[in-house]
Order: sequence, then structure tokens, then C-alpha cells
Amino acid sequence: MRRVIAALILVFLTGCASIPTSVDVKSGPEIANNQPQEVAYYTPSGPIVGASPREIVSGFLAAGTGPQNDYSVAREFLSRDFAQQWKPDNQVLIRNGAPTFVESETGLEQVTINVQARLDEHGRYSSYSKADPTSLRFKLVQEDGQWRIASAPNLTVVTPPVFQVVFKPYSVYFLDSRGSKLVPDLRWFPSRTSTGTRLVNALLAGPSEYLALGVQSAIPDGTKLTIGAVTIQQGVAEVDFDSVALSADAINRRLMLAQLRATLLQLSGVSDVSLSVNSSRQDIVPAEISPARSGSEVIALSDAVYRIGPADSLAISGTSGLVQLSRPSLLAGAQAGNLLAFSGPNGVELMVGSGIGVQSELISDVTSVASLEFDSENMLWVIPKRSGSAVQVFDGSTQVANLVLPVI
Repeated sequence: MRRVIAALILVFLTGCASIPTSVDVKSGPEIANNQPQEVAYYTPSGPIVGASPREIVSGFLAAGTGPQNDYSVAREFLSRDFAQQWKPDNQVLIRNGAPTFVESETGLEQVTINVQARLDEHGRYSSYSKADPTSLRFKLVQEDGQWRIASAPNLTVVTPPVFQVVFKPYSVYFLDSRGSKLVPDLRWFPSRTSTGTRLVNALLAGPSEYLALGVQSAIPDGTKLTIGAVTIQQGVAEVDFDSVALSADAINRRLMLAQLRATLLQLSGVSDVSLSVNSSRQDIVPAEISPARSGSEVIALSDAVYRIGPADSLAISGTSGLVQLSRPSLLAGAQAGNLLAFSGPNGVELMVGSGIGVQSELISDVTSVASLEFDSENMLWVIPKRSGSAVQVFDGSTQVANLVLPVI
């Protein structure tokens, strides 16, 4: 035990210049050259001759099940001008029940749907405890004697079963506060030739709100894709950033490539990633950095504490009232999966899950905590904010060390 603690002190001292902060959560165009083929999930029908405005709108909404070729079937319901302007990737509404149609006047259709969940343009999923009634307005005109939609919201509408088939989970990878681990941020996209582009744009847009205080990115703020697309050539995803990316130093360029590789190697047919800046290939060796321990990242939302992983986020049993009752400021989850620690107004508490439920115990009266972490041996380190204060180390609820580390 003493050798383990001594080794851990050495690790702590070498990294104490960047003590991590924990998450404190309050509640483009497609380029198809040599790209993998899109997965054909559904084949929606186009408009029929002589269809009424309501039939055109209904058919257009139904065609949201077919993302192939940039929603080419859905665009058949649109006027020639609007078909070029419509942006289906801006938002996805997942509806519950059948839509309600109201025709206020000829050529104007209003559709009300009960929204159960939605995706934003970067694939972030949000759901509602109760259905959210949402009204969509459509303006139609006649072209060549046929009704076509000249104005509509920039979104698609699907049912939950369709969503589960058409959309796939992907992780966008950010860095933990030390820059030593890759942290997954779960997103949802349909599998298309543009999925790589959307993944990189999601990475450039930054993490989800619940992760924002606990992760970082090595990609400089303001960096953009130069041609708006990620191309895939012979298994290599080619990413071309603008000159803003050059402001990253040598270390961050290696971390940047590591983020891109972890994010894009999820795509079928992609075996490597190359990075260019303004079409100039960058000779970078990616940093050897591994994903965060599965299940060790935890976040607090208004209803419970969640354990996050590359493919899902699961509420931790017994934490439904934790946020409201204990007001945690820092959270830490152990690799073992059944240990959760948090600091609050009364000090640091340890929660242990078992077959009979969850038990909580106050193990430290330290209330001003800079970092709260479980190490690889599942020992809990409580690092106070005040310089020169003792660092407490716990094995379960038993304190095994009280270390006064030198001020650096």
C-alpha cells in the first residue's frame, strides 16, 4: 500500500501544475468521390400527380425517413428554388402520435406534432418528460400545375422506430482537463457520405453543455473546415482545416489529430486520418492517448447522476434526489462502477452501490475541494483548494493517508 501511495504522489507532483477540475453541471455539402455507399434504410415515395397541398406536406414529412442522397426524395416535394435552400440537418424532431393538419387558407398548411425528443444540428439529443406540442408552417405554390412547398422549417420529422433505424450513435471525442484522456460526447447522425463532415463540425462546435466545464479541445477556437466536407479516399479520412489551426503548438497538434482519429475511425471503411491546413499536408504523429475509463466519467443532471460512456449514458441507481438534496459541486466515479464520491456543503461523501441499494457516508469534512478523483486502485483522492493543506486518500470509507504536499 505504501509503495502504491508513494507512486501516486509522484504522479500527482509531476502533474500538479494542471490540477483537473471536475464537471459541475446544472441541470455541409456532400462530396461523394470514392466515398462509402450510403446505407439505404427506407425508400420513401415522391409526390404523385395532382396531389393536394395537404398530401404534399404529408408526403414531405414522410420522406424524412430517407436521408439518402441528401434527402433527395423529400426535395422533390419542394419548389425548385426552395429545394436548394432547405437544410434538413438543422434539426430532427422525434414525434409521438399522429400529426394534426390545419389549412388556414389555400396554399398555407399548419401541422402540429407532439415532440418527444429532438436533435440539434450537431447531433445532440434532448428529450422531454411530457410531449411538447410544436406547430410547423408550410407555404405552397404551384409549379407546372402541381403544388410544391415554397417555405418550410429547416428540419425533418421521424417517429421513434424510424429514429432507431435511421440514426446511429457516434462519439465526438474531447480531452479531459489534463489532456491525458479522450472523453466521448455521444451524438446521433444518419449514416451518410456526409457523416464524417458532421462529426468534425460537431467537434469544432464544442462539447455538449453537460461536459463543457470538464473537457477541452486541442483544436484552436474558430478553426473551420476549408471546403466544408471531410473526404474519404482509399480508407483515409482527409480533413483540411483553415489557417486558424496553425496557432496550435506541436503538442496540441498531436492531441488534435488524436481527437480526429478517435472520432472518425468509428466510420465504416475508415482506417486512418490525415490532417491538412489549407491543402498543405501536416506531418503529425498522433498523441498516444486512450479513452477515459469506461463508466468512470460521471455528470450531474437535474434528475440524477449519470455515468457516461462511448455509446450510452445511464442514470446511477439511487441518485435521483442527489442534486436537489446534496448540491454536489464535484463528482467522481470509480472504475469499479459501484463507487461514487461527491463534495458538497457538508464535505465529501462516498456512495457505494450494492444488491440492496445505495449507501452514502460522509468521509471527510473538507468543503473547499479543488479535485476529487479515484485512481487506478479505486482509492479516492481529496485534494483541497488551499495550498499546503493535507491531501486525503481513502480506500473505501477508510482514510489510508493524510499527505501534506509541497507547494509548487
